[in-house]
Amino acid sequence: MRGAQVLTPPASHTDLGHHVKCVVIISKNNAPLYLRAIEPTDAVAKWHFLAHSALDVVEEHVRQHTNPYLGHLLSIEDWAIYGYQSPSQIKIMLMLEQLNEPFPDDQVQILCKAVHATYLSYLSNPFLGYEKPDASRLIPMNTDPSNAPITDAHFDRRILQILGL
Repeated sequence: MRGAQVLTPPASHTDLGHHVKCVVIISKNNAPLYLRAIEPTDAVAKWHFLAHSALDVVEEHVRQHTNPYLGHLLSIEDWAIYGYQSPSQIKIMLMLEQLNEPFPDDQVQILCKAVHATYLSYLSNPFLGYEKPDASRLIPMNTDPSNAPITDAHFDRRILQILGL
């Protein structure tokens, strides 16, 4: 889209992207808008469970922080979950494979900001939902796009590009 600024992390930050196993975007009403498991064989239900498990921690962090980047929310099993909440209460969660050392907050924050910028660019598209010939994937006219699940292939490709995949 012309004129829209879309952040692309520097190459050194995309190394961290290879540790990201799932990206989740959740609406202000806690409804999942986007879930992208990097490995196609991963069970989507697992990622939904982890995202919803982290929502309580997001609420605690939001009360304690004014920064949109919430940092490390929690670790479950082999996964470290990091969070970001936009001023419009859209929540972005990155689920990374747990390592011995925590991931650098500045690098995770850059990835979160890039995902958020991509989401804003997606919402700013005046043709959102109308470019697909498959009528089942169109967003109904009376639906607020910020509350509709994201099924756009370009958005998905952009997320993978941010992660360096």
